[in-house]
Amino acid sequence: MVDQVDTDFAPVKSCLWRRFFARSFDYLFFILVLLILTHITPLRFTSFHPYFFISVIFFWIFIETFLLSTVGTTPGKWLLSMHVSQKNGKKLSLRDSLHRSVSVWWLGLAAGVPIICLVTMLVASVKLSSTGTCSWDKMEGYKVSHKKLNPFKVLVFLVILASYFWFMSFNVNYVLSFF
Repeated sequence: MVDQVDTDFAPVKSCLWRRFFARSFDYLFFILVLLILTHITPLRFTSFHPYFFISVIFFWIFIETFLLSTVGTTPGKWLLSMHVSQKNGKKLSLRDSLHRSVSVWWLGLAAGVPIICLVTMLVASVKLSSTGTCSWDKMEGYKVSHKKLNPFKVLVFLVILASYFWFMSFNVNYVLSFF
């Protein structure tokens, strides 16, 4: 399964905003799943906790690792027609996927530490815009490929995104009840 080559995707120089929105979607989707779990299980937490986002992006490393090593994409990347692979088109191994996810977390997001995170994201966006690749992909020979956007998948992306914001607005009274 790891040796499968995907020829449907073509590498493109840079899709900065598509990559940004795909990653942001993944985090928001993960948060939405966690918030839904708080309503159907005894789990209770709030997204307003100062370390919540840092925890989310840390735990996402392991989910992303699994997804990249098995299907080569994440929910946000899939909806925006993106795929991560080795330069030769083969899927990333579990080890490669973990290495890439940790590198993105550390080099691209500074582990979610406020202010520093903005600086590392800015540096990564400048490198991506100028070279067509991010340092964590270039170091190990990974590539992010893109297909033409599928209008139906973009609609699903927007509906899920709107659901997140609707759920958060609905959830505000619940969250504020803790204070």
